[in-house]
Formats: sequence, structure tokens, C-alpha cells
Amino acid sequence: MAITVNAQMINEAYGKKVDADVLAKIQEFGADGIFDDNELAQMEELGVDTVVLTKAANDAKTAKKTGKTAAAGRGDISAKVNELKQKYSAEAGGSDPYTMSNPQLKAFKQAIDDGLVANLSGEGFSKNEIVNIIAEVFPSIGISLNEDGSYNCPIGHDAEAKELFAQFTGQLAVETSPEVVALREELNAINSQIEQNNQQIEALKPSIEKLQKEIEDEINAAIEKSENIAEEQKEAASKLVNEELEAYTKAEGEISYEDFQSGLNSKLNNLTSDASGQIAAVVNGLMGAESKMLTLDGYMTKMSTLAQENKSLQGQLDTKSDALDQIVSEISKEGAEDPDCKKCDPIGFTAGDARFDFFIDKDADGKLSNEKEFLGAEQGWAEMAALDADGNGKVEKDEMENLMVVVTNADGTQTAKKASEVFGDADSVDLNSYKSLNKDMANGNTLLGTFGLTFQGEEVTDGYNTLDRVDWLEANYDFSDKDNGRGRFAQDVTIEAEKKDFDETFAQYIEKYEQLEEHLEFAWKTINIDRASIKETAQHIASTEGLAKANEIEANFEKIQKAKEEPAKETVAENAEGTELLAQTPVETAEEEKVIADDTLV
Repeated sequence: MAITVNAQMINEAYGKKVDADVLAKIQEFGADGIFDDNELAQMEELGVDTVVLTKAANDAKTAKKTGKTAAAGRGDISAKVNELKQKYSAEAGGSDPYTMSNPQLKAFKQAIDDGLVANLSGEGFSKNEIVNIIAEVFPSIGISLNEDGSYNCPIGHDAEAKELFAQFTGQLAVETSPEVVALREELNAINSQIEQNNQQIEALKPSIEKLQKEIEDEINAAIEKSENIAEEQKEAASKLVNEELEAYTKAEGEISYEDFQSGLNSKLNNLTSDASGQIAAVVNGLMGAESKMLTLDGYMTKMSTLAQENKSLQGQLDTKSDALDQIVSEISKEGAEDPDCKKCDPIGFTAGDARFDFFIDKDADGKLSNEKEFLGAEQGWAEMAALDADGNGKVEKDEMENLMVVVTNADGTQTAKKASEVFGDADSVDLNSYKSLNKDMANGNTLLGTFGLTFQGEEVTDGYNTLDRVDWLEANYDFSDKDNGRGRFAQDVTIEAEKKDFDETFAQYIEKYEQLEEHLEFAWKTINIDRASIKETAQHIASTEGLAKANEIEANFEKIQKAKEEPAKETVAENAEGTELLAQTPVETAEEEKVIADDTLV
């Protein structure tokens, strides 16, 4: 029977127990979140105990059903109340507690703007717990929890208070929706796995760099020694090495690699030449470099596997994020207010084939940075009216000194210009022509009002003041914050930057790896030995002795894990070849710590 899995289950079940190739295959099968019957059969042929994977999947399902995931990171209610009271300290006051004259309501507004509801929901608090926390932190604002699980929320007695309470109820409906909570948990789990993978990638980097340096040093030392060996001695050594390699391979594991090395060294040293010791040193050095090249290849394969998994996880993240946005949109349409809708009310007009929207360049970058820079974003039409300095009922060119417009052309391209550059001396906005409408439009936005103006000497009647959804604005305006990775867009840009940095780093490692391969090929040629047979033997060594090495790593892992569980000691990160990132605590002495580290890093 097919089972549902995720990357974390795979890594926990098998990340430390199989070689990199098998783990990569398991991760490939599980990339779509399902192991079907055919994939399970193939894994069993690879020696994988699928019972363990099935158990991991069942454990995950049980945890989800019992709410263990939802409760992860959830704090104590009383502690959270005390924390928020300190952060948003305010005394009750004002003649009407349900207007913004109440200091506690002002403090509550700041908390809502800070994302209080989303933060509490993200920490695992239920809807009733969120209401209860808010009621205790801001007791005078009128929000309270009823015995039946419902809650009271005043409608508000002034415009700002009404908007605030509507914003709160909308956020609460969205953030505590079971569908939203479940999706956020999945997103958090994916993000957590991506972060774990990134930590492992970072931990692999110093190991790769250390190996590259060691291999390069061994190759250089071997080449230097080979320069003093006569050609006839190189031929004799080449023949002897090839004979011993063939015998070792045919023995099929009956001869240990240590015995093979010891026997080869002895025979090389018995060559009748003063240079025989140097030949033995050259061969040993290059064999050591070959062994380390295999280890280096394993490290790089592991790094590449982690990166590929992250790409797959990022795809899942994007898909689930889209699903979350869709659910939030649907819930909002059913009655919940979209909180962002109250923060952007563009004022603009159309003339000819172009659209002109007024904005204030708050960060002085000469561009429309985000929706909050639109004229009217905070107080609607009142912001336009406030520009009429002489009170003649018009906003004229000389009163537009601090205004800019974003011009949207017929082909969709946009440019930002100073209002004084597009308005003539005789042009003006007619404030008296403003007509309030509050009319829903087909695109999901709201037309709050219309107005007329004189623009470039022509009468224009297509002025508008709208209440637009943030997602619609992001789709229709080129916000510079998004391009530059600022504000709420910073995380997306950071992720791209991390990907780019990894690609560049990995390309450098690959380039170095290829250089070492060429250098090693050349080094063997200096003593007349064909590297092809050497590589074949090195791979044979890796396959016959890999299990023993894996057992050593596993033993060290258990030792480190045991040390990690000691609560009095601090943890540090250490990585083992073909394993997950290991959390290692300092042991009793520096010497013991060194032994563990040396044994763990192959």
C-alpha cells in the first residue's frame, strides 16, 4: 500500500543508515510526498527496510491528528499576557472607551499593526485563547470571551475605531481558520527542513575545502618526489603496482586494504634502488589522494542532493503558499475583512491611453516603492483636499510640489514623474467636483469617489479615488520595494540570493574538483602508472570497506547524541560524511573532543 511521506521522515528514518546514492534514490521517490507500491518494491531491492519508513509516516499522521504539530512552540497564556502587557502598556481612559481617545485602544491598534493575531496563531494559540489574551492585555476596549466560545467585539464609535475592530475580526477569522492553520504548519515544516538542509550545506563547506587542500598537498608532494626517480625504476614500480592491484581485486575482500598497502610497500622497498623508498612514498601519497577524492566526491554528492531537495521543497512551498492565499481570499469574501484593504486608496485619473496615479515619494528614491506611498493611502480623499493651501477649492501646480505621479502607458509600462512635470501652469484638480460613491467594481476593488480636473489644458472627468486590494495593486504596479528586496519583500529576495550564492559556491567546488582530477592524472603518469586501474581499485576499496566505515560513523553518532542529551552542556554543530548534521557537545577533555571529531569526519 502506498504511504504518504515527507523529506524530514526520510532523513530521520534513513539519513544516517544508508549510503548517499541510496538516500538520494529514496529522496527522489519521496519528492512528490508519496511512496507508491512500485517505489517501495525498488527500495526493498536496495536493502531499505520499508517498515521503518511506513512507521515514520504513521507516526507523523498520529502527531497531526493529536495536534502535536499545532502545539509546537506554543507558549504559556499567562506568560504571554505578561509579555504583551509590558510591550503595550497603557492605562484606560477617554470618555468613550470605544473611540481612539482610549489609550488602550491606541495600544491595541499598534499591536494589530504589529501582526499580533497572526503571531499568536503562529505560536499555536487557538481563537478563544487569542481573544482571552487580548481581553486581559487590553481590558477596557470591550473585547471579551463568552462561555459558549463566542466573543464580543464592539463596532466602534468613531471611524478609526470601527475600522480597527473590523480589521481585528477579519484577521481573527482568517488566521484561526483550520485550513489556514494546517497550511501554515505545513509551510513552517517545509521552511524548517530547508533551513536544516542549508545548515548541512554550510557544515559541508569546510570539510570539502579541507579535503581539497589535503589532496592538493599530497599530489604536489608526490610529483616532487617522482622527479628524483630514474625511468627504469619507474617502469619496475609500475609493473609491480599493477600486479599487486590485480591480485588485490581478484581476492574479492579476502585481503584487507591495510594488508594490501603493507605488502605493496614492502615489495616497493625491496626494489634494488636507492630510490625505492621514494617510489613507495609516491605511490602511498597518490593512493591516499585517490581515497580522499572518493570522500570528496561523496561530500559533493551530498551537498548537491541537499540542494536538489531544497529546490523540490521550494516548489512545494510555492504551491502551498498559493493555496494559502486562495483560502485567505475565499474566507475574506465570506465576510472577513482583508486588513490590507484599508491601507491603500489610490487617487488618480485617466487621460488618453495613459493612467496617472498620485503618490508621495516617502523614501525619496524617485519611484513608487509600495502601496503605502499612494496619495490617499491613509486617509483617502482628505489627503488630496489637504493640499489646497490657499483654500480656493483647487489643487494647482504650485501646490503639487511634493507630489509625484506614476504613469501607466497603454502597453503596461510604468514610469514615475514629478507632478510638476506633467501638469501645466493652468492645470488643477477640482476638489468641489468630488462625488462620493463607495461602489464595488468588477475587479474586486471599491470605487470610493470620482472627480474632475484640468490636465494639459483639457477638461478631464475620469478622476477616481479607489479602495484596492493589495494583491491587485501588486499585480498592476511595479513597486520598487519588490525589485530591491525591501520591506515585506525582503525575504523573497534573500532566498534568491542564497540560491545564487550556493550555485556560485558549488560551481567553484566543481571547478576545483576537476582541476584536482587532472592534477592527479598527471601525477600518476610521472611514475608511468595508468590511473584507470588505480581508480577501479579505489572504488573496490570503498565498496568492500564502506560498511565498516559506516558502522564507525554510526557509533560515533550515538556517542555524540548521548552527549547532546546532557542538559548542562552547550551544543555545537558537526557534520559526518553521508549523515545528517550532528549536534555535538564538548566532551570531558579537549583530547576526547578531538578523537570524536576526527572519527566522525571521514
